[in-house]
Amino acid sequence: MRKTLYDIAKKLKVKDDHWLLAGKTAAVLQGAMTHAHKLTLYTNQVTAYRFNEYFEEYRNLKVKYRSEASLAGHAGTFEIH
Repeated sequence: MRKTLYDIAKKLKVKDDHWLLAGKTAAVLQGAMTHAHKLTLYTNQVTAYRFNEYFEEYRNLKVKYRSEASLAGHAGTFEIH
């Protein structure tokens, strides 16, 4: 998971996109004793849609506005190993 996070950060830094790591992975990096199985990223709307382009080959669910989740917003799903 470390390499995946590094690769995402590297790609986003080139484009000067702002993002925030959240969820269990963020907690683990701060010393929490838990297991993380996915990366949860929060960003602005513009960067969220750029993910469609940046990580197209890993996309499972295209970024678009979704209101069916408990937290409505622009979301997508990507599987990067």
